[in-house]
Amino acid sequence: MEEREEEGYLTDESSFYGDDDLVASLEDQVLSFSPSAWWSDCPKTLTAMAEEGKARNALLEEQKPKTELHNLVANKRSARRLSETINEFLARLMPSKSPRKECGEYIWISNPYTEYSLTLQEDWAGFREGSTLILEQWSERTQEIERENLGRPQSIIKRAQTKERQVVEQSILALAKSCGCTCGKWMLFVLPEQVDEIWAVVAKAVAMNDLGHVAKVATVPEDSNNRESRLICVSTLDFSDLNDVKRVLNKLKELGLVTRGQRGAIYYKCDAWTNMDLYKGNEWGFKPWLYSSAEVLA
Repeated sequence: MEEREEEGYLTDESSFYGDDDLVASLEDQVLSFSPSAWWSDCPKTLTAMAEEGKARNALLEEQKPKTELHNLVANKRSARRLSETINEFLARLMPSKSPRKECGEYIWISNPYTEYSLTLQEDWAGFREGSTLILEQWSERTQEIERENLGRPQSIIKRAQTKERQVVEQSILALAKSCGCTCGKWMLFVLPEQVDEIWAVVAKAVAMNDLGHVAKVATVPEDSNNRESRLICVSTLDFSDLNDVKRVLNKLKELGLVTRGQRGAIYYKCDAWTNMDLYKGNEWGFKPWLYSSAEVLA
């Protein structure tokens, strides 16, 4: 039976690839095709763009200057190490379980982003010598005021002494500044059963650069039955920098550790006052602190 070529049937002679000119043109395009050139002109996929961005960020991270961390309390007996996390530090040195005999009087933590050398800046010997002289002169002056007002009411004598005492206090603070003894601290007195929790809040804030340059907490007294409040000190670099003193206080308030008003007030004491053993009821009649939270937050 004779086969019949049906309409639409392709044979070897069919022009499926086009005529000779078209075939030659396509072959030329194949020979001249450059894959690398095509990829450079080809629109990038989301995956490709993401990979490029990732590589670019990694390069920028390598080129970014590294933040140098500091440990201002590395020489302290019980302090946080830069090699440990804040949680590791808190677990290693818990205030409620750190005996004073083994750990020293305080546990310390420093702000790792603060570069400051206490030992190179402070002249405590010069301050002690100068402040001792000022206090001796003040003791003599108080006696002079009493002699000058002999027979007059005590209220008048006390008023005269108070006025001159304020001048003496400012002289001692000026001496502290000139000797580089400018540090001070907000003092928190907390119950023994709350000391771990409150210290953890303070320590984490110091480590995050939210408070001052250092903080410390009292360890367990040798008398293990001692139920007295435990001291936490949150330091600032300069007692005369009222903006910074207030900034730290506001952060403590934000952390829930300070309340507005006299009830629950805390006090700021400069290290110069501590060095002079100025406590409540001292013989010179000096107020043992510089600021109270009630005054600063009023």
